[in-house]
Amino acid sequence: MDHIITPGHDPWPEEVPYLLGPTYPYIYDNGSWSEFPQRMGWSIVELKETSSTNVSKIPAHTNELAASVLQAWLYFGMIHTVTRIPVNIRDFVKGNANNKAIITTQNLPHYLDSWCRSLHGKSSDEVSTSLELLIYFSSTSSRTLFV
Repeated sequence: MDHIITPGHDPWPEEVPYLLGPTYPYIYDNGSWSEFPQRMGWSIVELKETSSTNVSKIPAHTNELAASVLQAWLYFGMIHTVTRIPVNIRDFVKGNANNKAIITTQNLPHYLDSWCRSLHGKSSDEVSTSLELLIYFSSTSSRTLFV
């Protein structure tokens, strides 16, 4: 959230770890958003159960793995699906003071600007569809898992 300026004009203070590595193996592949969990070997039911209870019927599916799938799918996947711009993960990851990989949103405005420019010259139906997609994702991505 470091693209958001706080009332004191400092960047957002919270750091979100980037979940990739031996414990977190999932990277968004710029494919179909709705099919990403299945491509990674997960079902929505498994994600719900594992992320809320840290217990899975599949021993290899742990809370850490569920977190990696969810970050790749609901963060990077949503950016790709809404903007229709393939996400370069390096645009959204940086090292913090301890050299740990964290999520950065500094380049998010560039993706959104490109998306807005891509809407120029589109029909009103195409623009409406894009905006409806943005509204859909902003209102339903968390409810997919936690309702």
